[in-house]
Amino acid sequence: MSVKESGGLRRLIGQLFRPLEGKTWFTAATLMGFCALGLTCYFLWNHYGHKLFQHEHYGFDPNQIQVTEQPDWIRSNVTENAIAFGSLEDANLLDQEFVLQVKQAFAVQPWVKRVKFVNKQYPSSVEVELEYRRPIAMVEVPAGMFEDFDEPGLLPVDIDGCLLPVELSEQEAAEYPWISGINTSPAAPPGNAWGDKRVLHAARIIGLLEEIWGPLQLSRIEVPNQALITDTNGQSYNLITRSRRKFAWGSAPGAEQTGEDPAKEKVALLRRILESNQDLDSLELNDQANLSEAIGIRYARQPRGTQR
Repeated sequence: MSVKESGGLRRLIGQLFRPLEGKTWFTAATLMGFCALGLTCYFLWNHYGHKLFQHEHYGFDPNQIQVTEQPDWIRSNVTENAIAFGSLEDANLLDQEFVLQVKQAFAVQPWVKRVKFVNKQYPSSVEVELEYRRPIAMVEVPAGMFEDFDEPGLLPVDIDGCLLPVELSEQEAAEYPWISGINTSPAAPPGNAWGDKRVLHAARIIGLLEEIWGPLQLSRIEVPNQALITDTNGQSYNLITRSRRKFAWGSAPGAEQTGEDPAKEKVALLRRILESNQDLDSLELNDQANLSEAIGIRYARQPRGTQR
């Protein structure tokens, strides 16, 4: 740019601003105008902003929520329970806490193991991906364990030893592996850990044997007496077959005693039994010596008075 052109530009800018020279009142009026505009916007928002949140484009529609399909073993409606618990009917997509509100409403549901993500979608729908808990065993509850409940029963737990809601029929529950010998009440409502490590350990053993549980003709796991468990004598869990034969599994997975085979090797041996077209009920007594020698599983006859 030449010197001549630069001088012309300065003169033009000077002419534009010359009317404001000496007129400080104009500057003050401008500032006051902006302040008045700000106060007006604040007033309007406080009095009418809630109507924007209630607009159909931003209000949460419970009918538009997309949740991971719940499995057959869950009979209650997890989504309806979460909406009611979290008061989501009144929620709004513009609320900064909306995603957290939805996540918390689902996370406390006893069938929900984990909320993977919550995704807001325009204009008023929400996508929620869940990981559900799955019953893996039934804890055999003796009569009198609960107040005003004098009959024995079965309570479902998942592989983490968490108590689950009782929604299956008695016939359906009876088809699951049982955990026997638990003499403690659940420490918290469904959706929380039972509070007895023996429940967790038994559930983990059942999880390891889940694929071969039926073919082996297994019926239940018998847990050790809590009073006899110490850090030095181990925890002997017993496998019980449908014909009441008892095989000592040994310690909980990952807590094996010195010289005891790990759980993976015990499972491998039981698989070999199936590969030889046998199950634990069909083993002859003289086969028991080989079984004991292999992984230390001992055989005994369960009392005839015990059913199932």
